[in-house]
Amino acid sequence: MKKVILLLLTFLFACTPAKHKEQRFWKVYYDLGTAAFYAKNYSEAIAHFHRALRVNPDEPRIWNSLGLAYMEVKEYKKAEESFKKALNVDSQFTEAKMNLGILYMRMKKYNLAIKYLKEAARDELFEKKHVAFYHLAQAYKKLGNFGKYVKSLEKAVAYNPTYVDAQLELAKAYEEIGDYKKAEEIYKSLMRNGYKNNYILYKLAEVYYKAKEYNRAKSIIKKLLYNPNLTEEQKEKVKELLSRILIEQQRKIITFERPVKRRKDISSTKLQKGDVESKTERKYYAVQIGAFSNEERAKRLIYELNQKGLKDLIILKVDGIYKVVYGKFNDLEKALKAREELKKLNIYGFVVEVK
Repeated sequence: MKKVILLLLTFLFACTPAKHKEQRFWKVYYDLGTAAFYAKNYSEAIAHFHRALRVNPDEPRIWNSLGLAYMEVKEYKKAEESFKKALNVDSQFTEAKMNLGILYMRMKKYNLAIKYLKEAARDELFEKKHVAFYHLAQAYKKLGNFGKYVKSLEKAVAYNPTYVDAQLELAKAYEEIGDYKKAEEIYKSLMRNGYKNNYILYKLAEVYYKAKEYNRAKSIIKKLLYNPNLTEEQKEKVKELLSRILIEQQRKIITFERPVKRRKDISSTKLQKGDVESKTERKYYAVQIGAFSNEERAKRLIYELNQKGLKDLIILKVDGIYKVVYGKFNDLEKALKAREELKKLNIYGFVVEVK
């Protein structure tokens, strides 16, 4: 079949005026190369991309795809040359910048990786900013800069809350620094948005264990142990966590000291209660539809959505990021229902808790 396609292409080339070849046939080779790349047939992909370049050497997408194929077969020098040629053709081709940064990560040239990934993340028109921030986080982690590692992961999640890999890694980072509340929020957020699985439940139970909230951890473990889809290996892991919890609870009973009775300060108690009620009143659920580092782009998205008839949109500025959110729901179920209604309009969002 492949021979037939190539013979047909050869015939068409012979019958087509030279000036039309570039416009009509480089895309055929490019598409064949892309299909082979996703089928993990990298030698075939590379061959097709080179055929496409013979016809049209001034198309940056071909050079970029060729670089990706070379990167997969660990021909890092050739990959680097391909990405740089893509940028020579079009210096504003941000995807090639990001891929060059990822390549330098693999080559352990972390400072160079940071340079190109930061450039990619700064492009307001780049639709994969979250991916650039995620890989930027990996570079900072390799250099031992844990603060920037966490910040970059936070940016990746802010720009795309459905980026599950970044969410899970950020939760793990919060656990490492002992910020169990933030880790809990991530796992709960994922579960709210349909990512409720055994792994997420286990991680939430583990967070409660680390935060010494043993009863909450045991409540989740009970659900897991009654789950018929749990593998034997998973069951053993859950039981091991339960054993650790029971040991800690026993230790707490043994070392228990009676607390000193303190005088009750009525005014202080009332103030604290008021604070809690105030915070509860401010908390609500919304559907995040977009996130930008530029307020004008956020306003533009609201304008475009208004044209579709969607109202009740606001911009929330969080850590320098402008988030476009829809609705103000006191009940989670209503927020989830609103998200499903938005899908009917081809608008996709992620339910977030706003405090």
